[in-house]
Amino acid sequence: MADQAAPDTITGQTGIESHGQAALHRDSSGQLVYHGRTTSWVTTAIVFIGFTVGGALFGAATRIFDDWY
Repeated sequence: MADQAAPDTITGQTGIESHGQAALHRDSSGQLVYHGRTTSWVTTAIVFIGFTVGGALFGAATRIFDDWY
């Protein structure tokens, strides 16, 4: 089985790792903080909005609310 990389082998002071991930930062209490990349948040928002709007349109097209008593 291949050896796993040790935590201290992560490169760090540039803010972006060689594999395209955002670097972890420490807040004032010393805790590691990772907020994700902006593109990840934008993609998540688009998927969430698309799911919500698509579900409403599907519900309206199939008249699903006519079953409500």
